[in-house]
Amino acid sequence: MNQKSRSEVVQVVPLFVGKRIVAIREMTRKELSAQGWDGPRACALVIVLDDGSMIFASRDDEGNSPGALFGVVGDVGVYVGVES
Repeated sequence: MNQKSRSEVVQVVPLFVGKRIVAIREMTRKELSAQGWDGPRACALVIVLDDGSMIFASRDDEGNSPGALFGVVGDVGVYVGVES
């Protein structure tokens, strides 16, 4: 997470409000590497917003490894994935 404190990270949440999702895709090797996630099995999804901002899941709030995205549709829990 590039050594940001939790308070610095939380303050950026309003920057995402009102944005539109334009894509959900797998992170590129370059994007993974930028987070320090260089393992051969490292993979993660990124949500791309209309202003170019990106949101992605991490295993924890320290950014130790990529995480999975889950959600709820109606009253059903779902795993968010992309077709290969």
